[in-house]
Order: sequence, then C-alpha cells, then structure tokens
Amino acid sequence: MSRAQLMIMKINSPCSFYDCETTGFSIYTYHIIDIAAKVIASPVPVNQPSFSSLVQTPRNIPGPRKIKKN
Repeated sequence: MSRAQLMIMKINSPCSFYDCETTGFSIYTYHIIDIAAKVIASPVPVNQPSFSSLVQTPRNIPGPRKIKKN
C-alpha cells in the first residue's frame, strides 16, 4: 500500500496510536521516560481520548545543554 493510499484510508472503527520515549535503544541499559496514547474514532468526535505520562526512572536524566556562542 502506498503512502498516498494510507493517507486517504478511511478508519471504520476506533483506532489507537501509542508513543514511547526512551533514554536509548538497549532494553537492558536504558529506560522508558514518557508514554502516550491517542484514540482516533470515525467519524471523528470533538473530544478524543488521549493519555500522556512521564515515567520516573532510577537514572538521572540531564537537562538540555547550553550552547556556547563564539
């Protein structure tokens, strides 16, 4: 199925999408830090259910670094 066909595909029943943010790619050394879910129904209602949550990890996650201007 082409990308164009997927973009115009009609959803006839509720569909859910999930997103998971991690600190890296290895399941043995990195951790999940954010999870989210969104339900899309057809026809699209005004208030669609969604969920998002930060996850506490045993690892300290540093903030953004300051960029030095030369």
